[in-house]
Amino acid sequence: IELSLREYELNKDRTDGWSLPLRISELLEQRLDPGIEKSSAVVSVFGRFLPWLILIDRNWVERNLKNIFPTTDSERRNAVWETYLQSCPAYNDTYDVLKEIYSTAVAEIAAETDSNATKLGEHLMQLYGRGRLDKQTIVDDFFSAAPLTVRKSVISFIGRSLSGQSDVPAKVIKRFEQLLNERMNVFLTRESTELEGFGW
Repeated sequence: IELSLREYELNKDRTDGWSLPLRISELLEQRLDPGIEKSSAVVSVFGRFLPWLILIDRNWVERNLKNIFPTTDSERRNAVWETYLQSCPAYNDTYDVLKEIYSTAVAEIAAETDSNATKLGEHLMQLYGRGRLDKQTIVDDFFSAAPLTVRKSVISFIGRSLSGQSDVPAKVIKRFEQLLNERMNVFLTRESTELEGFGW
């Protein structure tokens, strides 16, 4: 994958575009074949480099997405997903490709560790702040389903991300103000403690 990144940097300005060379795509597909590659630890490397694979050759990732996140092999799927969450920030293009994976993770958040669920929430907040997400969809679903400890950590993440920043665009601040006002209503009506960690 790192070799592909180097080749991409050398070829990214070509007018005819650039995609993974056949020799590399075939090698990667072998690593995704459970009949060839038995180790979930090896497959988890796809999670570490997923945003860059999408940058290099989005079509290849989309064609192989079911093998990267196999629905019939939870160990391999979880290894890739956990590595991705813990290693990568939330990029817009990556979210566009993984939209269904994110939605499934929110729907099944009870099965996530607190660490993964918190990282999932942080990703959603990054995307929401950029205007990539409509609050009335996956963001609301996340706050409805996530455990209290995870919600508190994610609210705290918003505060830490904005604190001391003088160049945050006004539209980003407005989005988070709207979100936090709604969470405040929950705080008042349900006596939730999820806002305790917030500071701005």
